[in-house]
Amino acid sequence: MDSSVVELQKFVQASHVLRDKNLTIKELGRLDHSAVKKETEIFKAAKFLSSQNRSGLPVIDDSNKVIGFLSEKDCLEHLYERKTYQVDHGTVDEIMNTRVMCLDENASIYHVIDMFIKHPFHVYPVITDNNNQLFTGPRITISIE
Repeated sequence: MDSSVVELQKFVQASHVLRDKNLTIKELGRLDHSAVKKETEIFKAAKFLSSQNRSGLPVIDDSNKVIGFLSEKDCLEHLYERKTYQVDHGTVDEIMNTRVMCLDENASIYHVIDMFIKHPFHVYPVITDNNNQLFTGPRITISIE
């Protein structure tokens, strides 16, 4: 068995937070509320990601519904294309990923851990019942809390 999996199992067994199998994301309540709008300039969004040491952010519309996700990789690809092919600056909606995996605020902490194990993403937008963006959950925040 991979040593990182063994370490994760030890962490899950030892963590005081994870002893409550019914604990939900909503009950943690200490996660980040950051997001960007689709009309945000790519360079401004990239600068924000960098200044906040974030790997990505949800993209929301005017009613706070999650409509996409912007990652560092998206920004880097755009910067590369801009430098190489003289592409215009552009806005977030031109490069965001519109296929977003979100977590419901009532999801159990075990479901969250399962998502991080099964998928390559480092951040998941957490949404309310009406699909409004509530906050994002970076892997490290959820694991350590």
